[in-house]
Amino acid sequence: MIRFWAVLEDCGLCDLGFLGLCLTWNNGREAIANLKKRLARVVANGNWIDLFPIYRVTNLEFWSSNHRVVLLELMGTETYGKNEGKGRGFRFETWWINDAECIDIVSGAWANNSFDGSINSFLMGLDGCTRDLKK
Repeated sequence: MIRFWAVLEDCGLCDLGFLGLCLTWNNGREAIANLKKRLARVVANGNWIDLFPIYRVTNLEFWSSNHRVVLLELMGTETYGKNEGKGRGFRFETWWINDAECIDIVSGAWANNSFDGSINSFLMGLDGCTRDLKK
């Protein structure tokens, strides 16, 4: 596995995590001969995450196979990759750091986010912060 993670890092890829049970493969044998592993993963690079910042990876149930279906859902994609008719996407302005209202908005947005350390949770928090700053 060390080589696998090294290749992902060399290629600029990261594991997007998952919801559901961790094990994605089952050899179908009984009792002590039964093996279960996490073989399936969804990986992406930074450019993909920039294009699709809100996503969910879910390991579904076994369906007539010894592999779980891995579902990748892109949420809110109808607005991503478009400029929403405003000429350009959202950009944080450095000078906002000195604005007390901006600090309150950012602090409030992150306080309302249930950040669990995952990339998806971080991106959802970032999206909420962006949305609040646009108001």
